[in-house]
Amino acid sequence: MATAENWKTFDQAEWCLDLMISHYATSMNAELQRPEPDQALIAKWQQEQNHLDDERDALRIEDQANSERVINTYGPLAQELYRPANPA
Repeated sequence: MATAENWKTFDQAEWCLDLMISHYATSMNAELQRPEPDQALIAKWQQEQNHLDDERDALRIEDQANSERVINTYGPLAQELYRPANPA
């Protein structure tokens, strides 16, 4: 049975992945708006987004170790992406 801690870790892992996935979606959309989009870059971002989506699909509430791995792997990257450029 899943504990409150399992749920918390699962939610944090899912949140990290969702932030990363949305970052790539925003980046791809911005690149597509350019007069000459870099299709290779878009393909690279799409591949990374697909990998993150697979990671999200593999999350299980009962699998605390995998949730912690996701947080440790992607948490710092997600924080860096959304950190203000000039914090006050």
